[in-house]
Amino acid sequence: MNDTIRHILARRSYRQFNENVVLEDDFEIILKCGIYAPTGRNKQNLFFIGLKDKEVVKKYKELFDKDIYYGARYIIVILKRFDDPLTELNVGAAMENMLIASEALGYQACWIHHSIDLNEPSKKAKIKELFSLDKEYEILDSIAIGHSDNKTPASLVRNTLHDKII
Repeated sequence: MNDTIRHILARRSYRQFNENVVLEDDFEIILKCGIYAPTGRNKQNLFFIGLKDKEVVKKYKELFDKDIYYGARYIIVILKRFDDPLTELNVGAAMENMLIASEALGYQACWIHHSIDLNEPSKKAKIKELFSLDKEYEILDSIAIGHSDNKTPASLVRNTLHDKII
């Protein structure tokens, strides 16, 4: 089986991470895989912030009521540069690229939707300051990356009721 297909089929969401380090080169490759994802009409309306500094990650996590990142030390946040009707599709492509890249490099990851909770006005200003942004941006999604001591979660049965090749 082709390695890419093997990684797609092996990818799982992990919801517990330990403190082990993600190599800087690997973290940059995972981020780059998100950046290189296709975007509708090549508008490239997304931008990415990789969080690896322990203090920044800690301050970022403090913006939530609980640790929605399951103890992960490494987080990638996707933000919107400008409005585009295909934004949600663009984010999905970027997230999938990063999740597969994480799997291929031997890391565990989890797609975290709750990061959008930071788009309320009181938290947007804090994000702008924490990320040293020139203006307020909308957070679209994020991913937790790292190592897990948990065994690989089982694959759920897929609903193939109406899937077919004609």
